[in-house]
Amino acid sequence: MKSMIKIFLTVTVIVFFASCASAPKDPMPTSYEVECVEGIAGNSYKYLAWGLGEDNAEAEEDAIKAAVYAAMVNRGSGSCAPLMNTSEVEKNRDFIKQFYVDGKWKQYATSTNRGRIDPNKRLKLENGTIKMGIDVVVNTGSLRNYLIEIGKIKSMRIGG
Repeated sequence: MKSMIKIFLTVTVIVFFASCASAPKDPMPTSYEVECVEGIAGNSYKYLAWGLGEDNAEAEEDAIKAAVYAAMVNRGSGSCAPLMNTSEVEKNRDFIKQFYVDGKWKQYATSTNRGRIDPNKRLKLENGTIKMGIDVVVNTGSLRNYLIEIGKIKSMRIGG
């Protein structure tokens, strides 16, 4: 009987601690607040993207993710053309999520802030979350080539 009680208590404690473990973080951007600022050299766009996070680094990473997302599916404001049309986005939802899970988004974007924080673009929200505006350059030319190569979007070539 004592061994049954010990087993029951052990299982209860394990289940309790397992349920307290934090769930894996969603790889997608938390914020989708992005504005296209300008085209650069014909193969990149500069975005002002706002990110959310527990600290500055997490907020900056979220902003960079949001800028890449905006370049792919046009979830921001401004005149930058998205790489995927609506039907391509619908067909590729799983791919888009996996793109973030695998961290592939990192190779197509660069923060131009380089660790400098503009005090006018950093807010601490009531719940303690940091919201930061980051200037991000997305290499849409390389991203477009990658998406064409793996068959997620069609080439823009005409006639061959």
